[in-house]
Amino acid sequence: MRTRLRLVAVLALALAAPAAAQPGGSTHPGQRVIDFSTSDTRMNAAIARARATVGELLARLERADTTDHVIVKLRVAEGDVAEHMWLSDVRYEGGMIHGVLNNVPRDLTRVKLGDPLRVAPGEISDWMVIDGEGRVCGGFTFRVSMSQLTPRQREAVYQQQGILRMPAGDEQVCAADDEAGHAH
Repeated sequence: MRTRLRLVAVLALALAAPAAAQPGGSTHPGQRVIDFSTSDTRMNAAIARARATVGELLARLERADTTDHVIVKLRVAEGDVAEHMWLSDVRYEGGMIHGVLNNVPRDLTRVKLGDPLRVAPGEISDWMVIDGEGRVCGGFTFRVSMSQLTPRQREAVYQQQGILRMPAGDEQVCAADDEAGHAH
């Protein structure tokens, strides 16, 4: 049976704001869900890129800069249904990434908003850091999801989250210090 891939693209990202303050709308006020096929090549490449660069995330968690807002996306499955959702309050200990589920599952019933979850670094779906200057590192699946929005919708998400600089393209890990404004 084909597993349906559902990426919960909670576009407000749940960084510092409580989940109820997120924009959009689906099963949770402020949660915007964007569905992708399991065969979507750009999304699959983004997940692979996030996994390949997880060392950057772990280094940032080790530095523990309190101005950084860190989130990690993981796949949660029940039978043949899988949802990719964000964790907030992220920390790394005992070889695992720990956090609190910051999405309301649409089709899953065994997990709920606020549940503590953990994931092995090599099994994440994405990671994203917004530093104290609004510069984004990671966010590979986020970039793919954002490409599904209108420019106006993207700008609203950037503004709400304090995102001032997105990495250019799909391969760059962090936005350059000298990049002005939002990336595409």
